[in-house]
Amino acid sequence: MWYIFIICFLFIIAFIFFSYNREKKFAYINNKQTQEKLILKSNNLENFIFLVFLLLLWFLTAFRSENVGNDTSAYLDIFNSLTQNSASLNSSRYEIGFKYFCLFLSKISSNPQILIIVSSTICYLLVGLYINIYCKNKLSALAIFFAIFFSFYISGIRNAIAVSILLFAYPQIKKRKILVPSLLIFLAALFHKVSLIMFALIFFRYIKFNFTFSIIVYIIVFILSIQSTLILKFFELVFPMYSNYLTGDRVGTGRLGVTFEILRLLAFFVFYVFLRKKIKINNTISWNYFFCIVFTIFAYVMNLFTRVSLVFYIPLIIDTINIIEESN
Repeated sequence: MWYIFIICFLFIIAFIFFSYNREKKFAYINNKQTQEKLILKSNNLENFIFLVFLLLLWFLTAFRSENVGNDTSAYLDIFNSLTQNSASLNSSRYEIGFKYFCLFLSKISSNPQILIIVSSTICYLLVGLYINIYCKNKLSALAIFFAIFFSFYISGIRNAIAVSILLFAYPQIKKRKILVPSLLIFLAALFHKVSLIMFALIFFRYIKFNFTFSIIVYIIVFILSIQSTLILKFFELVFPMYSNYLTGDRVGTGRLGVTFEILRLLAFFVFYVFLRKKIKINNTISWNYFFCIVFTIFAYVMNLFTRVSLVFYIPLIIDTINIIEESN
C-alpha cells in the first residue's frame, strides 16, 4: 500500500514545480491571446490533477480497514454499540452530535464501514472546497496536506469532521464576523469539544499582535510544559470529561515527535516573520500562528494537545502558501 503513497506524493511534487513556474514559461510568449489560452489550459490541468489526487486520498481513507488508524477500531465499536442499543447514547462520553451521526448512519446500514465512508466524504469535500476557494496554489496545499494531515484523517474521525467544519469559520473570523463563525464553531463542537478553542481567535483578532510578546509566551509555555503537574491539574479542573487522558502513555511521552512538530511549525513561522514586513498580513493570521504553536508546545505535557493545535493548523498552511505567493 505504501507505494501508492509514494507515487501520489512524487506526482504532486512534480506538479507543484509545474504550477510555480507556469507564469515564467508563458511570459516569453508575445501574443497575449495565446498566452491567456495557455494559462487557461494550464489552470484546467491543475484543477484536474488536484481533483484526481483529492479523490485518491478520499478513496484511501474511505475504504481503509478497521486496522488502519489508531482510533478507527474504537469508533467502529461505538457505531456497533449504538446500532445494537440506542440507549447507549446517554452512557457514552462522546459528543452528542457524533453519537446521533452514528445512529443516523446505522439506520441506513448496519455495516460500520458506512461510518468511515461518509465521514471521509464529508471531510475531503470540505477540505477540497476550502483549498479550492481560499488557496492560491492548490497543488502545494494538497501536497502539504498529504504529508502532514493524512495520518490524522485516517484515525481521528470526530476531530477530523470538526476541524474540516472549522475551516470555513476561519475566513469569516478574518473578516471580523461573529454570527457565522460562532454557529460553525458550535456545529463543530457537536463532534469534538476541542473546537470551542477557536473562540479565542474571535476574541484576540481585536488585539494587535505583538511579535515580541509571542516569543515571550512561547518561552513561558515551554517552561510550564516541562513542569507539567500544574497544567495537568488545571486541565482536569476545566475538562473533567477527559480526565482519563491524564494518565498512562499520553502524558509526557512522544516528546521527540512533538519537538519535530514544533520545528516544522517554526519553519512556517520563519516565512511569516520575514514576509510580514513585505506584505500586509491580517491580524487574525498572526494570532492563528500564535495559538497553533502554543498548543503544540503544550503537547510536551500531553501529546493529545497536538489535536488541539489542529484547529489552527490547516488554515496556517494555506495562509503561509498565500503569503509566499503574494510576496512573489
